[in-house]
Amino acid sequence: MRKNYQNREIDTNQPAVPETVSVALDELAADMREGLLALAVGAGLQVLAAIMEADVAAVCGPKGRHDRQRTATRHGHERGAVTLGGRRVPVQRPRMRATDGSGELAVPAYELFSGTEVLGRMAMERMLAGLSTRHYPAGLEPVGARVEQAAAATSRSAVSRRFVAATETALAQLLAADLRCLDLVAFMVDGVHFGEHCCVVALGIDIDGVKHPELYLRHQSNLQQLAHSLPATSCRTAQLYPGSLATPTPQSFDVASPPASLTRLRS
Repeated sequence: MRKNYQNREIDTNQPAVPETVSVALDELAADMREGLLALAVGAGLQVLAAIMEADVAAVCGPKGRHDRQRTATRHGHERGAVTLGGRRVPVQRPRMRATDGSGELAVPAYELFSGTEVLGRMAMERMLAGLSTRHYPAGLEPVGARVEQAAAATSRSAVSRRFVAATETALAQLLAADLRCLDLVAFMVDGVHFGEHCCVVALGIDIDGVKHPELYLRHQSNLQQLAHSLPATSCRTAQLYPGSLATPTPQSFDVASPPASLTRLRS
């Protein structure tokens, strides 16, 4: 005889959201005094715990009912952490193991909320807005003293590592951008020296006025070397703002008959 929960097709990649969840309001009394956001966070963590238990029940069956045909069994709980408002918050996560001995199975809700991608994005947004790594915690939303005391991943070193990783990813995506499909009507170039490196930004403007930045890193500040490294585009006109590159004043020209140093900008 098969149980009702075994007749349902279970998607182990999606959280099993229960229809109703009970929240222990007595545990949220302290959070209420700290504001609505702190109350919402406290209630949300209780809801997360209920969803994780529902994930386990969807695979292992109701707790306390023996079933020889089940495909997984409960395997206790362990410490884990989820991402909450730019910080890592500790939680107790349930575990389950496959009955065929293949190993531990993932809990969908925990996998969904334990991702760290948002941490890097928030670190980069706050650093670009002028917030230092030292004051990073001050820029986070208040989630209640109880949660903030247990939170992690807000130290200067942790924020700095995430910022470096996020900017490296953004830089790689920028350098790999395909510009061949762009119909540019203007092209602007400028560079700033950082030690032995020259950070060159080439900004293309299309017919609708949309700006398309492209960035290059060069050890040399020679305009001709930069021009030969630029990708071929459908740019019609160009204006150079060389600054410390080749000449002290901007140069404008028609791309249909560009100077020798910019022969790769084809109309």
